[in-house]
Amino acid sequence: MKPISRRAMLRGAGAAVALPFLDAMTLAQNAAKRPVRMCFYVVGGGAYLPYWTIDGAARATLLEPKKAVEHLGPAIDRNEPIGELSPSLAPLEKFKKDVLILGGLTLSSAFGFEDGHSAEVGALLTGALFAKDKLSCGISVDQVAARHFEGKTCLDALVIGLTGGRPGGAKGLGRVYAQHYSWRSATTPTGEERNPRLVFDRLFRGRDGAARKDDGDRRSVLDSVLDEAKRLQSSLGGSDKHKLDEYLTAVRDVEKRIEFASRKAPDPVSPTFDTGELQEMEGRIPAEKGIPESYVDYDRLMVDLIALAFQTDTTRVAMLSHTGYRAYPEVGVKKGHHDLQHHEGDPEKREELRKVDAFNVGLFSTAIEKFASVKDGEGSLLDHSMLMYGSGMSNGNRHSRENLPILLAGRAGGTISPGRYVDYNWKKLTPLSNLYVEMLNRTGIPTTKFGDSTGGLPHLA
Repeated sequence: MKPISRRAMLRGAGAAVALPFLDAMTLAQNAAKRPVRMCFYVVGGGAYLPYWTIDGAARATLLEPKKAVEHLGPAIDRNEPIGELSPSLAPLEKFKKDVLILGGLTLSSAFGFEDGHSAEVGALLTGALFAKDKLSCGISVDQVAARHFEGKTCLDALVIGLTGGRPGGAKGLGRVYAQHYSWRSATTPTGEERNPRLVFDRLFRGRDGAARKDDGDRRSVLDSVLDEAKRLQSSLGGSDKHKLDEYLTAVRDVEKRIEFASRKAPDPVSPTFDTGELQEMEGRIPAEKGIPESYVDYDRLMVDLIALAFQTDTTRVAMLSHTGYRAYPEVGVKKGHHDLQHHEGDPEKREELRKVDAFNVGLFSTAIEKFASVKDGEGSLLDHSMLMYGSGMSNGNRHSRENLPILLAGRAGGTISPGRYVDYNWKKLTPLSNLYVEMLNRTGIPTTKFGDSTGGLPHLA
């Protein structure tokens, strides 16, 4: 079997398809070690902690409306196997062995900023203390990693998001902070690509200066490289042939889904539910070619694109953001998420928050399932990745930044031991940035400091 360069591609007219890891590449490089990737799956609006926490006593005690704003869950130290899951985390049942539930982490840098949502978004991945008189945030963890891998991978990072509302109440500089999770520098936020079609083009079209095809002349990426693919298949061993076939099938599947969305754009003026708040604040996914009408399909398509990018080592860093302001018709929730966050103890709103949280965790569990299904060396893509689910807010009723809802899936090349619930006691105010120090180190970026960190984070391995 002839050795293949790790950077080999299938090339055609206006297309360049990177290859997944193959055994023939291992022979060429005389090394089988896979890179460790990181993906930040961020969700706006926090979580309703009584239904999130595994402490059943917190759910058994009905909260009085006046005290509801104070509830942050139990302040404890814990490190134990995951047992029975809470209602909001129930969608993780199949993946308990693949995830760490991390409690007690705090966005300590965000305290003191007058607008809760500006801090929730702008500080989540930066751990930065905002300036109020000038634009000054901090470089985000995904961009620290992106700079490290610049020139080592075709793309330094994928920064993508699902179209939807972001907090609109912030003013001035606070509004800028409220719109951006990812920051290239203290003064430069990273723009998010929200159209799967354009993400696909970044991965498979337009490399080497080739121009993108117009709508009427968009030949399938795989059709463009079909001859090269056939020639490569003939030179591979049986295992590699199977890997390449699975990968090309996955690329074709994603391309077909994007093509379907391009032909069937959603109606921009027809609201999912006829509520004034939805029209005014939440909006609709715009009628843009390539964006699926279904929010679930939209999310899965973006996750699949990230998986393809990681599988081919096109990039090792990704961020996927989700709005915290939309309604959730998928689970029968008609009111906007922001309105529900300010529940003031209302039982009906708290139950709808549970539905929203479980829905978002369910989408994340689908991402875990996707990464676990992709073969990568002797293991899976999940074995060599870290997928963090998180929000920059816990109790949305009072814009709390203590005891954040954080999940970490994957094994980071064997350096993380999932399947446990680790609580760091939120009264100790352990910075979330301590987790980022650990994540950066596991991707090969040695550091002892990030943002407002006070060190590393124990009990991950």
